[in-house]
Amino acid sequence: MQFTVLVVDDNAINLSLIAQLLLKIDGVSPVSFTDAMQAIIWCESNAPDLLLVDYMMPVLDGLEFIKRFRALPGKMMVPVIMVTAAIEREVKLRALELHANDFINKPLDTVEFTARVRNMLALRKMQLKFNEVNFEQIRQHELQYRAVIETSKDGFLVVDMQGRILETNDAYACLSGYSAEELVTMNIGDLEAKMSASDVAHVLTGLAEQGHARFETQHKTWSGHIWPVEINVTYIAAEGGRCFSFLHDISQRKQDEAQLRKLSQAVEQSPNSNVICDTNGVIEYVNAAFTAITGYSASEAIGRKTGFFKSGLTQPEVYAALWQTLQQGEVWQGEFINRRKNGEDYTDFAIVSPIRQADGEITHYVAIQKDITQKKLMDEELEIYRRDLEALVVKRTSEMFEAKTQAEAANKAKSEFLANMSHEIRTPMNAIIGFNELCLRTQLSDKQKDYLTKAGSAAQSLLHIINEVLDLSKIEAGQHMLEAIPLKISRVVKNVTDLIGVLAVDKGLTIHVDLDEHIEQYPLRGDPMRLQQILLNLCSNAIKFSTQGSISIRCQLGAISGQAVELKFAVQDSGIGISPAQLGLLFKPFSQADSSTTRRFGGTGLGLSICRGLVERMGGRIWVESEPGIGSTFCFTVRFVIGGAPSGELLAQAHSREQLEQKMTSLRGSRVLLVEDNAFNQQVMGEMLRDVGLQFDLAENGQDALDQLARSHYDVVLMDLQMPVMDGLTACERLRSNPAYQNMPVIALTANVDQSDKDRCIQAGMSDHLSKPVVPEQLYSALLRWIVPVKSIVDAPLVASPIVADESELPDLPGINAGPVIKRMRGNVPAYLRLHGLFCQQAQGVPRALREAMAAEDFDAARRLVHTVKGSAGTIGADQLSAAAAVLEQAYRLSVPAGEVQLSEFETALAIVMAGQL
Repeated sequence: MQFTVLVVDDNAINLSLIAQLLLKIDGVSPVSFTDAMQAIIWCESNAPDLLLVDYMMPVLDGLEFIKRFRALPGKMMVPVIMVTAAIEREVKLRALELHANDFINKPLDTVEFTARVRNMLALRKMQLKFNEVNFEQIRQHELQYRAVIETSKDGFLVVDMQGRILETNDAYACLSGYSAEELVTMNIGDLEAKMSASDVAHVLTGLAEQGHARFETQHKTWSGHIWPVEINVTYIAAEGGRCFSFLHDISQRKQDEAQLRKLSQAVEQSPNSNVICDTNGVIEYVNAAFTAITGYSASEAIGRKTGFFKSGLTQPEVYAALWQTLQQGEVWQGEFINRRKNGEDYTDFAIVSPIRQADGEITHYVAIQKDITQKKLMDEELEIYRRDLEALVVKRTSEMFEAKTQAEAANKAKSEFLANMSHEIRTPMNAIIGFNELCLRTQLSDKQKDYLTKAGSAAQSLLHIINEVLDLSKIEAGQHMLEAIPLKISRVVKNVTDLIGVLAVDKGLTIHVDLDEHIEQYPLRGDPMRLQQILLNLCSNAIKFSTQGSISIRCQLGAISGQAVELKFAVQDSGIGISPAQLGLLFKPFSQADSSTTRRFGGTGLGLSICRGLVERMGGRIWVESEPGIGSTFCFTVRFVIGGAPSGELLAQAHSREQLEQKMTSLRGSRVLLVEDNAFNQQVMGEMLRDVGLQFDLAENGQDALDQLARSHYDVVLMDLQMPVMDGLTACERLRSNPAYQNMPVIALTANVDQSDKDRCIQAGMSDHLSKPVVPEQLYSALLRWIVPVKSIVDAPLVASPIVADESELPDLPGINAGPVIKRMRGNVPAYLRLHGLFCQQAQGVPRALREAMAAEDFDAARRLVHTVKGSAGTIGADQLSAAAAVLEQAYRLSVPAGEVQLSEFETALAIVMAGQL
């Protein structure tokens, strides 16, 4: 059967969309009008099978159109569906009164739209077929009707006038949870959750009178769940009266409506004013807050332009910017000065946003406005207070700055005094100690040797006092640098006991050591020398103040958190003890328990102050437990990082010197380019390379290295970082810019081992890095990582035979810890002495050159000088000199003049090493 569906909508786009959907339904021919009056004229001479009409239309709205359509002859039974966006309940009721059969909401759900149209056409078809006389045709249409019913997603029920269910479909059975067989044995009242039996009977009676109804109710499922349902029912008088009902699950719609109500309540109850207007600025809605703030009721505001409550005090440019922003579809925010109904001006902060339909068209604007009048007044008051406070802060800051300047000046004067004092004393002291040592090496009588030995001892004691004063001043200034190197607690404690052992034996004291056995399982990193200094100071005091009994040294494992471990040390003696009144003076500079202690036992009173400073720098604390006449126990805690040696050290530890040298035979004949400007380091590195049969060439700087690489092939480059002409980082960057050298191994040689220097090496393209002074094991391990062996068959190793060190050959070298260096040189004492002599020759003019560079404020030249000394000193074992040079280098790198104390320490350390020149 062919159906004519009349579609009336003033929006051509919607009209086209509906027509396309209708064309997809078999047997449907749509007739479309955008003009409602023309549609009425068409209906006067034509009979549609279904009417789809929009609600919001000019001239005639949907309700007026339905009214006129129903008034036309033969149009009362034609199904009518109103197509519209969400509308108010009153409008729906009015449409139902005009015999509208169904509603379809915009935006269209194509599945729902098709189902509802099919339902209405099915009803229309039933209406037409009931007028047919031919029973066979009625039967055929019955089959089609059932097919439509069975395929519908909405539920379907046929109920008689007593409420008995006569027929249903699978969709309703699925919704209700009952089977179709169960449903046809039930009464509609059994499914109702909202209406009573009398209510149901009243509805059925009304249907017999009206013929059609659409309403909402609630049904209950087999499980007892209650769900909202929209029923579209038509009454047919045949067979004693039948009600044909389509039931639509509106659970989702109810949830949406509830959410909408919440939003509506939120807007209505908002403390901020909410205004909705059309695109012409005509107000359509205001909330209660608007009335409370402005004094205008909703009826006074709705229908008027938004500017009706302007004060005239807002600049016209503000409104121009507002409308320009809104017309571009963007959100505007700003301030207005408006006027209340009582004539009072107030300030509104407003956020105005466009409202779009589903198709993107802007139809309205919504403004959320907040009265900020009081806030503006408070801001003005706060600004006054702020200016007053700023003036007060400036005044107080100036006073504090002046006080700080005076304190810094006083501290600087103290530091300069200490530096000058130490320089003036240490310079002649260095000569005294040096010449005293030289005199002791000459032919002397026993009496002369005794005098000189005692003079040397006195000089060392005086130097110890000077060093303690300087140590304390550096700790107080925060300039005391701590190392972070691998350390073993057992080794530190053994060094201490070795040093104090003779003193303890002389006084008849025994030494007991108790170390927690679990400590050694953690690889610790810290400053072993400073830890040894603390323990040595405490143990020396324990021996000094004890005449009998024993000295105990204990170390216990404390808390472990993340990558750090806390250790607790205790040094216990059986000495004179300390009274409670005297305990508070112990850790103050230049203080002892009482004045008689100084006269009786000697000392400066700085030792414990230095210990406290060092302990606090190590993240711990120090305290004492004592009882007069029984003894004292000095306790302290320190924190060390848990972490093993760097990867190069681990590899070196994993292989003995012999194993590495054996492996190095596979690299024999490989060519190495050594880029190093220091002749001293050239000699050291050269001997290490020769020992394992490697060929090498020297380059004095980065540019020289690039030139040699362009002429010759090398298997690896050993690159110093700080050199004249071109430094190592620049040379590596230029090397990497050439595709031919992308994979060339370049190993950095640096005296700096912090992470920033490592990162700079990586960024420049360095393959690896070695820290100066270079240890042979580390060098060989690195070369094995980066050089491809020239042959796989290893011949007999070309390695010099180890030289057994003869300690008698090694003279006393002040300021030098030669043991580890000679061990690295495989016991070759003559070779070490040559290195020591070369260093002394090169360093002779350094103090004068350094002071000349500082007089000219040439920080770069000064940095290069101390950098060279730092690396060379570390190579020969002059650790104190290397550390002093590192302090100066750090200052000169920042273009900051080093203090006289630091410069004096460097010169003194250098003079001590130079005193051992042969």
